[in-house]
Amino acid sequence: MSARRKRRGSRAGRMQEHRRRGRIMTLAIALAAGSLLLGPAALVSIPRYDFGRLAEERPRVTAVMRETAERSVREGTTIRRSWQWVPIDAMSPHVAPAFVAALDPAFYEHRGINVRAMRGEIGEAWSRRAWPGFAPTISRRVVRELVLGRTLSLAERPSEWVLTTRIERRLSKKRILEIFLNVALWKDGVYGVEEQAQERFGRSVRALSLRESALLAAGFRANEISGDEDGAPAAGLALHRSANLVLKRMERAGFITSAEFEDHCFRLEGRPLNAKAGASARETPDS
Repeated sequence: MSARRKRRGSRAGRMQEHRRRGRIMTLAIALAAGSLLLGPAALVSIPRYDFGRLAEERPRVTAVMRETAERSVREGTTIRRSWQWVPIDAMSPHVAPAFVAALDPAFYEHRGINVRAMRGEIGEAWSRRAWPGFAPTISRRVVRELVLGRTLSLAERPSEWVLTTRIERRLSKKRILEIFLNVALWKDGVYGVEEQAQERFGRSVRALSLRESALLAAGFRANEISGDEDGAPAAGLALHRSANLVLKRMERAGFITSAEFEDHCFRLEGRPLNAKAGASARETPDS
């Protein structure tokens, strides 16, 4: 009797898995069809942008900067632009790996579009009955910052994908990452890691420690997820958990050693703080 029930349970589990895969496939087909239908209209209006010149030159202004300036005029406010460019080779060696770990761990493996992450997001979005975020890679973020702006409609998705493949063909991964670190919007009028490092730690991005680099990347990711336009950093325990996650990803990717993780992670009651730690517990960061 128990064997029969076990077979029934196994059969029911397989049927449930088949139905789940069928729903994911249906959603994927719908997304692909939507892109094809919207694609021709969107492709006609793809903005022209010479990514090749950015191999040697710095961008003078970005689409997000223009958006901010236009909104400032509409609202009758004054938003001062704070922006300092720092070459990636002059930054602390921990900054770039920290942002890769926080935002796009597969950055060096894909060509701008992370198909594997997109498949996972489609399944998760279906279970949440929400629209997938389409795995915004660092390359796609650069396209938005430079060319398209931060508010994208569904019809503009094909343009984003086309421009992302173009920037990947014309620029090296190192240059794409350098541009992102220098143009990323932190809050109204504040762009790039140098400005945020000065504001948060009181010193240049050139001098940040491993822990500070992880905190900087974790803070950017937290604000991006929350959509906080004021750029207020996530506080306390939550930010330190996120920083530890960044450090752990850096360790797994080979950017740092296990010993470096142990030396620089935030701790709770003597143990590395992790995402499952209780928010009410007293934090004792290592020094």
